[in-house]
Amino acid sequence: MRHLFFGFALAFLISYSAGAQDLRLKDDLALKYLVHLPAKKAGNPPIIILLHGYGSNEADLFDLKQSLPEDFIVVSVRAPKQVNANGYQWYEMSHMNGHHDGSKEDMLNSTGLLVKFIGQIVARYHANPKEVYVSGFSQGAMMSYCVGLLHPQLLKGIAPIGGMIVPFLRASVKSSPALKNLRVFAAHGTADEKIPYEDCKAAIEFMKSLGMEPELHPYQGTRHQITKPIIEDVSKWLLK
Repeated sequence: MRHLFFGFALAFLISYSAGAQDLRLKDDLALKYLVHLPAKKAGNPPIIILLHGYGSNEADLFDLKQSLPEDFIVVSVRAPKQVNANGYQWYEMSHMNGHHDGSKEDMLNSTGLLVKFIGQIVARYHANPKEVYVSGFSQGAMMSYCVGLLHPQLLKGIAPIGGMIVPFLRASVKSSPALKNLRVFAAHGTADEKIPYEDCKAAIEFMKSLGMEPELHPYQGTRHQITKPIIEDVSKWLLK
């Protein structure tokens, strides 16, 4: 009996330890997601929400948690529209005159889901509502611009990587005090073959025209990808 009790107690401790850092896909909120919690949670921690690119899924960016500040809650979200068995998208894409664009309806729908999700995830994990960041790659970068520029009051900052501001968004955004307070870290490879570096520079100029103070971080020779220097710089930026 003593051996049985010891075995049960050990199993309980292992289970409790795993439960404290449950890395299974969750579907209890507006969007499916993976979550990584700080090893030592003190008060209401900051949170960063990661948005993957076209045809990928929530697992793609989740490993970045190892390179992000250890006191952050890290959440990686699955886009709502399925492309194939394991791939998802935030919106239907189109390419007009050599420029990336997307379905306005899809983008607004995904933005609405993300706004709802942000409120839910902050409440669910008791994050600090004044320390919410969104970062995305490619399509996810476009969505980080959508959420940040249309709903700046929800976020402290956005970190789009390899993205641009799509045309409809330019016509929809107006200057506001909340927008001027939004922190922006725009990372882009100068050799990006999918979304030209010039599109990122244009996004920076547009935000400056709204009275914002975005940071442009070019990465010489980098293509359409997330590199170690990029994520290291994002991590440093989050701690400023």
